[in-house]
Amino acid sequence: MIPFPYPFGIRANCSVNKWYVIDCNSSKPYLSALDNMEVLSVSLEEQTITVNASVISRFQSITSKHRPW
Repeated sequence: MIPFPYPFGIRANCSVNKWYVIDCNSSKPYLSALDNMEVLSVSLEEQTITVNASVISRFQSITSKHRPW
């Protein structure tokens, strides 16, 4: 169980605004305003929220004759 201190809340009237609403309709908590990112932790001391987000990257192979240096 993850505690959700204010300004976060599980309902619109329990959070400071829509960006801080935590959706707990499933077994995992989500930030509904941010495309339902899974919430992993909240730290008021560090002023951070940790979410589970996909990382998309594009890797391009650079051969030695195409390197700019």
